[in-house]
Amino acid sequence: MTKELDKIGINYVNGEGNFLMMKLPISDSLAYRKLMREGVMIRPMTGFRCPNFIRLTISGMDAMEAFTTSLKKILT
Repeated sequence: MTKELDKIGINYVNGEGNFLMMKLPISDSLAYRKLMREGVMIRPMTGFRCPNFIRLTISGMDAMEAFTTSLKKILT
């Protein structure tokens, strides 16, 4: 996932768990709504004092590919 985010140019925070936080160039709540329409669920982080950040649970390859495809779509 981090290699794909590097290709897209998205900054991220890589922890030791199965979560990845990334800063988007759009509002996290807008990204949440757009990704949900694509069938992808993420966690907006504004409520945790991290505006424009989202949290992604690292999952199976199919889910990560769906996320990457949808993220590219909503950012263009």
